[in-house]
Amino acid sequence: QVVEHCLTDFLEIHFSQNPKSNSEFVHQLVGRSARPPELSALSCAALGDALLIARNGHPGNVKRLYLLDAHEKSVACYELKLTE
Repeated sequence: QVVEHCLTDFLEIHFSQNPKSNSEFVHQLVGRSARPPELSALSCAALGDALLIARNGHPGNVKRLYLLDAHEKSVACYELKLTE
């Protein structure tokens, strides 16, 4: 419940003021998790045509990147294969 509330707040602040679409997206994200989801804040920046994301020791294996475009009101999902 707390994760859903935090995600909803995040979407309202950074993405859309539409509560119905935000709620549907939150349920989609939380429903994909096999175990209780954890929400971690990450640092990010844009540099030219690059997106930089600092995990800062974020636990777990990140497999998907959701790119939310508030201007275009669109969401893109990318499957990630991270190498060390």
